Amino acid sequence: RMNILSILILIVGASSRQNFKWENNIIPYYFEDSVSTEDMDLIKSQMILIEENTCLQFSAKPKDDVPRRHLRIAVNQTQCNDADGKMRLSGRVDRDDGAAVLTSSFTLTDGECGQNEYKVKGMILHMLFLAFGASYMHRRPDRDQYVQINTDCIPDKNLKAFEINTTTTWMAMSVPYTCDSLMHYRNDSGTKCSEDSCGWLCPTILPRPGNMDCDKIGSYEANDVDWLMLNMYHCPVDRTPATKGI
Repeated sequence: RMNILSILILIVGASSRQNFKWENNIIPYYFEDSVSTEDMDLIKSQMILIEENTCLQFSAKPKDDVPRRHLRIAVNQTQCNDADGKMRLSGRVDRDDGAAVLTSSFTLTDGECGQNEYKVKGMILHMLFLAFGASYMHRRPDRDQYVQINTDCIPDKNLKAFEINTTTTWMAMSVPYTCDSLMHYRNDSGTKCSEDSCGWLCPTILPRPGNMDCDKIGSYEANDVDWLMLNMYHCPVDRTPATKGI
């Protein structure tokens, strides 16, 4: 069984130099014609979650009637399962002449993906957060105060995904560092030990000694700080209950 946050290494992150705001906080969007109804419904469920927790609202538009600034969603029609029946999840978030382009490399509701819906929803929500300006928590310039990166467990091809990002968005730096963030890799993300059978003996991320707030690393769900991060950028701070107690 494949781990979603290992796969998310392939998703393009956000730069602090880009503008992720939307006019009146309304996001015009459309699905490419190839996206199935089932995949649309799953993606829409995560749009609803964002609407419920932020001031952002989604507005479906015909493909030929979207403004220059819009969200375009595509799902490549390669099946979720690989030849060995294992689940595959990967995607990209890109910018294209003002549009945010969210692309899943594989279908989302067939095969093992259909049996692991919560992981697929986590990937989609993660990608939407990236499209709206969120940054990876584990790549913040201050991350070494909270976690340690175990490069001995990371293949060379994956090392870049663990590098500190000096252009981390201010919205990511304006909230507390939380290990159990949707925007944080898990301790088995990108590991050389990628199969269940190896016993997870090579963790890529470990809590810094003395950090007692890092029992869980990475998540398939957004925590209060994740929602706060999105709201601080797009909405009044008091729009979200996530501000309470933080």
